[in-house]
Amino acid sequence: MNLFRRILFISIILVLINCKKNKSDWIIGKWQIYDCEINPFSHGSMCTDTLRINSVFEFKSNEKLKIYPYKNGLSDCLNEQAYKLKSDSIIEFLDYDYYYSYNIHKISDDSIYFISHNTPNPVVMNIEYDPNQHDEFVDNFNKILENGYKIYLKRIK
Repeated sequence: MNLFRRILFISIILVLINCKKNKSDWIIGKWQIYDCEINPFSHGSMCTDTLRINSVFEFKSNEKLKIYPYKNGLSDCLNEQAYKLKSDSIIEFLDYDYYYSYNIHKISDDSIYFISHNTPNPVVMNIEYDPNQHDEFVDNFNKILENGYKIYLKRIK
């Protein structure tokens, strides 16, 4: 009976250790944007470079994020930003002076997409305002605010 108790005790300890494992570990690593409904787009107040297809998000284990506007990863556009997976479907970002969140959807272990409701900057998008098309311009932005836009990422090595 003593052996049974020891095995049970060890099993419980192993289960508890696995339960304490960080649930956000799956996102750690580099993720490259391979598609985006708005291209280019801006991300965060300190990342003044626009992001586009082939930009890279690097999620670190200490809940820090580095963003590289270009795949070669030579320049990180915002030094470091904090992130936190609030749930299976929401990721929060915190810059020095700016907080926002994206809905996150896991397609597979190597593919995810974000839905952003951040208002895109017309200047970043290279859109010139035409007063004759004011209503269409406002309608498009209202649709983005209401529905968001998708940013697709794939895991890279």
